[in-house]
Amino acid sequence: MKYGVTLLSASDANQYLALKLRALQEEPDMFALSFEEYADTSVAEAAQQLMATADSFVLGAFSQSNELVGMVEFHRRGLRKLRHLALISGMYV
Repeated sequence: MKYGVTLLSASDANQYLALKLRALQEEPDMFALSFEEYADTSVAEAAQQLMATADSFVLGAFSQSNELVGMVEFHRRGLRKLRHLALISGMYV
């Protein structure tokens, strides 16, 4: 199966929310956030989380049938001397 990786945007919020909830439910020990804490998140809130900046964005892996099957979050450090460092989190496939 072939996959494509792309920057997620607000238009991906429904699929992102569903995948994140699935990840939190299936692999609770792999995330700092719990399913219960995220379960009340609305699609609008998920869309806000997908608003990319130069320092923060979410990548998604899509199947050939355009289903979101993976995600990873990227957050660059804020301090000038540490801007070459980033935190990669929320990875799930």
